[in-house]
Amino acid sequence: MSEEKKVSRRRYVAYAGAGVVIVAAAAAGGYYATRKPTPTPTPTVPATPTPKPTPTPTPTKPKYDYKTTFPTPPGETPKERAINGALMYLEAFPEAKGVTLVMTGTPGSEGHFKPEYFKEFTDATGLKVKEVTIDWGDIVPKMTAESVEKSGAYDTFLLCPQHYLGYFVEKGLILDPEASPANYYQRYQPQWKDEPPCPPPPAFYRGINCYKGKLWGCVYDYDLWTLHYRADLFEDPKEQKKFYDKYGYELRPPRTWKEYDDIAEFFTRPPDLYGTWVYVPLFWNRRNYKQILASRGVDYFDENMVPQIDSPAGIEAMEKLKWRVDNVCPPEAMTAIWDTAYDFFAKGKLAMEMAWASLKKYCEAMGLGEKVKNVPTPGVPTKDGRVRHASMIGESHMVFVNKYSKHPELAFALLTYYTDPEVSAKVVCDPAGFLEPFRVCHFDDPLVQKSYGGKYYTDVLKEAFDYVVPDINLATAPEYDDVLTKHVNAVLTGAESPKEGMRAVHDAWEEITERYGRDKLIEQLRTWGPPDHKGYGPKLAPLMNPDL
Repeated sequence: MSEEKKVSRRRYVAYAGAGVVIVAAAAAGGYYATRKPTPTPTPTVPATPTPKPTPTPTPTKPKYDYKTTFPTPPGETPKERAINGALMYLEAFPEAKGVTLVMTGTPGSEGHFKPEYFKEFTDATGLKVKEVTIDWGDIVPKMTAESVEKSGAYDTFLLCPQHYLGYFVEKGLILDPEASPANYYQRYQPQWKDEPPCPPPPAFYRGINCYKGKLWGCVYDYDLWTLHYRADLFEDPKEQKKFYDKYGYELRPPRTWKEYDDIAEFFTRPPDLYGTWVYVPLFWNRRNYKQILASRGVDYFDENMVPQIDSPAGIEAMEKLKWRVDNVCPPEAMTAIWDTAYDFFAKGKLAMEMAWASLKKYCEAMGLGEKVKNVPTPGVPTKDGRVRHASMIGESHMVFVNKYSKHPELAFALLTYYTDPEVSAKVVCDPAGFLEPFRVCHFDDPLVQKSYGGKYYTDVLKEAFDYVVPDINLATAPEYDDVLTKHVNAVLTGAESPKEGMRAVHDAWEEITERYGRDKLIEQLRTWGPPDHKGYGPKLAPLMNPDL
């Protein structure tokens, strides 16, 4: 019987001692087999010589060098396979016992790395886990430096934004989970693909976990924007009458951008109440623009990598964003980011906010309950009467193993454990952090539903998958984003007109594309973008045409 089969479910702690028990039993069997039988007391019959017993072979465990030969950890769930795999490695390399595995985090995610979330793994293996926070502005520089220095100072990375995956694949930083002979993914089966029983949603698998159609890591966040609104304002009979008298239709959560702008204008009553929030600061502002762009049916690039952001529809989207900043947002939106926006909304100083699911978790922790509700984000009506909603992936997170980790087997085992459906469902419910549900079974989990305000809320989160907008999942994404955020900021602060800003982005993007290689980028684009829009939500993909 192979060693892998000896480790039964939930008996991984006993794995290291299994060989000792078997050997002891074998020795005992040999002892009893050598005892001579009592001779028959018959004087006329000579005693029969005692036969030599056949030696009992001592079972030996298979040897794995973790260079050319690797074991397949047993277990029925990812976390069981993770713990068993770590134990098997530690038996082969006892000098690794007690090492500290270093995981990077982002500002605000620290609450998701509490010791309690790793307790089963660390108790069983004796390993230690440490989180190191990398500031937003240092993520790309530090990870790029590691791709050059190859220090192995970090074992796993939490990447944000998620669409920089291709950049770091091309830099050689990411451990290939499917490469031979290690075949980590095949051996550990962490369920990062679109496979049962609890996968990430298909759009997340294709649009986040993969680059050029190949798996590299796992999403560890939801981060699709939905529209949160203050139900205590929207459902107030006095506010409803005032709104109807002014705009001629019922006050309700907006389905279109026209309704959204009307409602934002209606509730803007400085200095105590504003209609909504648009991010103006660098890095954060591009999300608002990309969302409006997609809801207009405009791609970042056409299928030949020609930028579309300065098309008439692209410029119109920028004009709409500028109007909101000037007319229905608080002055703080010019410089502040999500934490201030969350505080404004929770205190009743915003009527609406397009935001991550963590906003509802934040409001639940503050006891706001039914005062806060959500719906899919507004969209643009098509000529045939449909509404083109766009659920933008707003700076999501993904995890992967550092190719230069000193213990890649242990690092992969750790991520297999951390992304396990049961383990991660608890992690994403922690109110001290902003990571959100990312597996399909999470949305039906009672703890998740309680933490995020009930089944109706998680049902809206599931509905948003139909309208997923992937980000620019190309090797040159950091450069494209750097150009875009600078010019969006320039437009929103009045330094450039919408037409000037978007034309400047077009020209800079073309230079980047030519320098890197248009044909190579077209190949990458076709795995998620036009012409087939494989990385888009199933209801949005056929609507990605501004002429519809």
